Amino acid sequence: RENRESLGVVAEAPVRDGKYSILYSASNGSTYKIDVASMVQTNVKRGTRRPIIRVEGRVWHMWQFQSDNRAATKRTFVQYPKDVCFALEDRWKAQCEALAAAEKGFPDSQHLESLKGKLSKWTDELLYSSLCPNTGLEHLCVSDSDDPEHHPEHLEPSPACSESDHALERHAISDLILHESAFRELLFERAMRWPAPLLMGAVRALLASGLQASPEHCRKAALLHGGLSALRVLLVEAHVDVCGLELLESGLSSRASAGKSGWVQRCKPALKALLARGALLGSHCSKSKLLRRLEEDAEALWAQRVLHGLTHSELPDAVLRLLSEFLLGSAEAEEAD
Repeated sequence: RENRESLGVVAEAPVRDGKYSILYSASNGSTYKIDVASMVQTNVKRGTRRPIIRVEGRVWHMWQFQSDNRAATKRTFVQYPKDVCFALEDRWKAQCEALAAAEKGFPDSQHLESLKGKLSKWTDELLYSSLCPNTGLEHLCVSDSDDPEHHPEHLEPSPACSESDHALERHAISDLILHESAFRELLFERAMRWPAPLLMGAVRALLASGLQASPEHCRKAALLHGGLSALRVLLVEAHVDVCGLELLESGLSSRASAGKSGWVQRCKPALKALLARGALLGSHCSKSKLLRRLEEDAEALWAQRVLHGLTHSELPDAVLRLLSEFLLGSAEAEEAD
């Protein structure tokens, strides 16, 4: 400890400085910036730099900097105080998470917030015209037959400005759609509030621009939009397999159990379509009577789809009849009761 104090590494509480660095004031009065990205400690006043290292321990990881002991025959490293080590470890983990997200194509939180800010300043009409430039709006702005009360008849109009300004905005949007996978994901969620004919065209355009359709997109389409428009594109055209997908989070299922089931009625067609293809409501908590009924109806639809697929095979009629009794027998028995 006396050696560390003589080298000036007993620090005050470290302060975060930048994404992957901290500042701390040592007992010798010097302030140091320690950057875990470059693994360098810099004296803020003098500009002198020293390498740092990370040493893994059983309980916590230690951080050390190179000593300036010229009498030593080899390089020696001195450990930082524990609070500085904890602060450096926090910045190290943030860097590792950012690198892992970049490898998967996910942006960091700061970049994601920037994309959300850009998306929020553009109107629906401007976004759609940028996404589908060859499609006019005037003959498509009709109410969604799946749920006319939930979806607007028209898109949010763009403010009055010059055509050149609109062209610049559309160019910026098109560039983000083409090069930013995160922006495509955000735009997919935004499009869920658009009228059905526009929504189908928007989802097709996003898929053509590089959006990788997944079961999670089907879940969002069911819960955010509630109709079948987006699901027709995802399930039929993009061939997304939703078997085993859990649709409801604990908050949604508890709302239905508490009697707040309006969202179930709104999303019923979409939920039933996914359940009939092998999706699950989830087992987070007890289900309301409405959800249980929805699940029962979907099981019957699932059985009918299985039988429909088997009828195209060369199975004997007697086997198909037994399968039908096995799959649909329980549901028919419950209806008879």
